[in-house]
Amino acid sequence: MTLLIIWSVAQRYILASPIAWNISLIETHLMLAFLCFSLANTARAQEHVTIDSLYRLFSRRYKVLANTVADAVTAIVIILFIWANFADLRSSWVTQSAPPRGSSQLLLPNWTSDVLIVVGFAIFLVTVACRQLEPDARRLMADS
Repeated sequence: MTLLIIWSVAQRYILASPIAWNISLIETHLMLAFLCFSLANTARAQEHVTIDSLYRLFSRRYKVLANTVADAVTAIVIILFIWANFADLRSSWVTQSAPPRGSSQLLLPNWTSDVLIVVGFAIFLVTVACRQLEPDARRLMADS
């Protein structure tokens, strides 16, 4: 994305020949892919936002319990999000909708960006589910 933006700026201001389609590519495809796939990576690395001032006070057992509850709520939200976006994907696939010819956007079908959302959030869901198979989560279940 960075190289594409640099190229766009050079085209516009140095060569006086702007390329209009790159903003559409960045907004609807690259940035969307980056967001969807980085969420899964953030969850896997457990670098997501927590309220550290409170979380630090929890015992190890309550930290695992808090993470389990948070993962369950997150999974429900992700499932709803995937379901809603899958409906959009199906609709754009059936209609083969695309930006109008002559517009400044790339003429890729709309379903291409919908696929990124569904696949990215499905990977996020699997990542959240797999965290429950880690030793801390299993140990908490055995202690209960």
